[in-house]
Amino acid sequence: MSKSIMFKLSVIFLLMLTAGCSSATLEESQEEAVEAVKETFESPVEEAAEETENFHFNLPSGSTIKEENANNVIIENGNHTYILFYNQNVSSDSEQLYELSVEDESSIVKQETFRDDDRFGYFLIREVEEDQFELTAGIGGTKMTTQSVKDDLVDDSEFMMEVVSSVKNK
Repeated sequence: MSKSIMFKLSVIFLLMLTAGCSSATLEESQEEAVEAVKETFESPVEEAAEETENFHFNLPSGSTIKEENANNVIIENGNHTYILFYNQNVSSDSEQLYELSVEDESSIVKQETFRDDDRFGYFLIREVEEDQFELTAGIGGTKMTTQSVKDDLVDDSEFMMEVVSSVKNK
């Protein structure tokens, strides 16, 4: 093999290796998480297959219910735990839970709101300690929270809005 071809292959290999090693910055991960939540909020809702005393919701495959009561469900998906809260007395277009959630703005690093004809949605990222984040996704009287790290922000955010979007009153 000629030196020219070996050199070109080496350059291509190094470029591929460099591209594979680069990961998104924290800011990019946060922006991608917001976009994932917004797209999920705007997408058609999955049919609700699970139910509690007060509401129905969709549980994505691979997820399990760890504990539930009338207004809260603890969900596990892989090594992540999520808390789903539902208040049947608060409509899907209400900003009440959002306003309560943003009262203490000190640790919020990213927040976004979404609205359509009959729903008010929101998404918050709080830094709880270095490289540890609390995510909250909500629509009206429904919200879901979890702890996350930078590399999981997008997947966790999308999962949460998918579940929250599916919640329906009984």
